[in-house]
Amino acid sequence: MSDYLPEEVWIRNILPTLSIKTLLRCTSVCKSWYSLITSPSFISTHLNRNKQQDPPLLLLRHCSEHPRKEHFSIRHDNPTLDDYAELDFPFHSVNWYFRIVGSCNGVTQCCFSNPWPFYASIGFGFDSINHDCKVVRVTYVEDDDGFDIVPPEVELYSLSRGCWQSISYCGLQSIIPERSPQVYINGAVHWIAYDRKTNGSIRRSLIVSFNMCDELFREIFLPDSLAAQRGINIEINVFGESLCVMHDVFLSGSNQTYDMWVMEKYGVVESWTKLFAIIDYQKVYLLGFLLLSLIVVDRIFKV
Repeated sequence: MSDYLPEEVWIRNILPTLSIKTLLRCTSVCKSWYSLITSPSFISTHLNRNKQQDPPLLLLRHCSEHPRKEHFSIRHDNPTLDDYAELDFPFHSVNWYFRIVGSCNGVTQCCFSNPWPFYASIGFGFDSINHDCKVVRVTYVEDDDGFDIVPPEVELYSLSRGCWQSISYCGLQSIIPERSPQVYINGAVHWIAYDRKTNGSIRRSLIVSFNMCDELFREIFLPDSLAAQRGINIEINVFGESLCVMHDVFLSGSNQTYDMWVMEKYGVVESWTKLFAIIDYQKVYLLGFLLLSLIVVDRIFKV
C-alpha cells in the first residue's frame, strides 16, 4: 500500500476538516503548507465547511474594575450557556475597556475611542469574489464647528495586499458616529449614520453600507418614523437573513418602548416592517428579554 497521497486528497479532503489550532501547527510543516493554509481561498473553504457542521457558539464579555480587565468567554448556545472556552485577551486600551462593534465569519472586532482631534468608525467583512478579508476605516477631522467635515478620509485595508490605501474619492457624504456598531450582511458592512446638516436642515438618520467586493458606499433609507430620530436611539442588527433596526423610545418616567423593524427585502425601503414592540419596560429588564425574544422567534421561524 503506497504511503503517498495525491495532493488533491489532502488539500480538499483532509486539511479542511482539521481544527484551526491543528492547522496553525501544520503551517510549520513546510512553506507550501504555510502558503496554502494562509491563502484566502483555503480560509474561505475551511470556513464554509465548518460553518455547516459546528454547533452555534456565543461570545460573552464583561469588564472587571479591580483590576480593570476585559474578560471574554465562549459558551454553547443552549439554555444553560455551558462553558466552551475561556479566551486570553492580552490587549490594553487607552481607556479601560474596548467596545465590540461587529463580527464577520466568526471574527469579532473591538475598538476604543481616540484622544486625538478626530474620530473614526471601522467596518470589516469578506470579499467573496476575491476571497479576501478587508477593513474599511472612515475618519472625520475636527473643524471650528465640531466633527462635521464631509467627505471624510476613507481608507481600505486588504489582507491580500497587506497595506492600507486611500479611497476617499468615493465621496461619502453621510456622517457615521464614532465607533458606530456595524453588521455584515449581503457582502457589505452597514452602519447607522445621519445626513450632514446644511442650511438649517434637520439631520435624518439612515443606513450607510460599504460593499466589500466593488468597494462602493451606498445608502439605505429608513422608515420616516425612524429617519426623524437621531441615531443614538437606533441600533442596527441582523435578524435571520435580514437587516433589522431596534428603536429605543423613551416615555414618561422610567418607562419606554422598544420597537424592532425588519427589512424583509434587502434594499427595498417599502419592505420595512415593524415586527413587534415591547411597551413600558425598564431598560435593565428589557434588553435581556429582547435578546431572549429574538432567539425564540428566530428559532420558531426556522422550524
